[in-house]
Amino acid sequence: MEGTLPTFSIRRYGTDIAQALLGSTFRTGMGLYALDKLWTDFGSGSGDAWKKVAGQFVGNIGNTFALPASVVKDFYSQYDEKSRYVPESKTGDTNFLDIVYNKATRALPDFPVVDWTGEGPYERPLRTPFVTGDIKAVLPAEKQMFGASRRAPKNKFQKEIANLNMEDRELYKRPSDEMLDLYMTEILSKAGGEGNLNENMANFIDSKKYKDLDGVKAKRVELQTRSRKLISQARDIARERIEAEAMKNGANYSRLSVTEWSRTTQLYKDRVNEYYTKRYKGKSIDADRDKYIMYNGEPMNILNFGLQLAKIYGSKAGEL
Repeated sequence: MEGTLPTFSIRRYGTDIAQALLGSTFRTGMGLYALDKLWTDFGSGSGDAWKKVAGQFVGNIGNTFALPASVVKDFYSQYDEKSRYVPESKTGDTNFLDIVYNKATRALPDFPVVDWTGEGPYERPLRTPFVTGDIKAVLPAEKQMFGASRRAPKNKFQKEIANLNMEDRELYKRPSDEMLDLYMTEILSKAGGEGNLNENMANFIDSKKYKDLDGVKAKRVELQTRSRKLISQARDIARERIEAEAMKNGANYSRLSVTEWSRTTQLYKDRVNEYYTKRYKGKSIDADRDKYIMYNGEPMNILNFGLQLAKIYGSKAGEL
């Protein structure tokens, strides 16, 4: 049988060489994933996206050296309730040093002093769409004494998800943009808020309409449909907030536009660029993203124009 040589790929050989030089065994899977993601971001023309991947890579390495400090953190937080809150590591930062800091200091004690980022006396606490309020550790000292940490009891919504043999991601799929995810979670977990997912779904589970449903599959469909409706509303509000913040800061486009364009498949990018260069004599969407054109009698940012045109052509890969 005749053998064939493998197809030459700069990306594959480059990744193998970098992995061999840097190593990836210090945290299983992290090295290869980060290298692959970093290559993708460089090739996508996604601007500051590479800072996020590189920052997470360096921060995760730093966190492994800080793990011994978690002993102090667990015992201290046993007596300081505010320090017991689990810190949010996905903050939507695009500054390289901020990303490294947030990742590398996860295991450090959260003392009530203002840190160098100026965020305040305590780190921003973690939230999840399925729980009302901030997430905090339960008796953290037990983890050091017995090797296992106690979890907070599940609420009614979480219990129903488990009873129906469903997973959280079937209801809430995290957006690829961290800031969008952060703002959506704020809405979905706000105590007493109209968009609170846990409280709304708990009321729905107690309703006669839900209890009268015949069969597990019917309940799964209703639970998913009602949850996604609330999540969709939260997504729209969060997107509007991000767009408004970008406009207030005088930006030509929001971070969502950058993320969506970077996630658009190359096939649609090529078609959009072909139309743009022929019709408007520009270089490319990426090269001219800070410029404007007249579209339907109105000035329109070129990056947003490219996204709109890609969707007209049928692209869905860039949707968050």
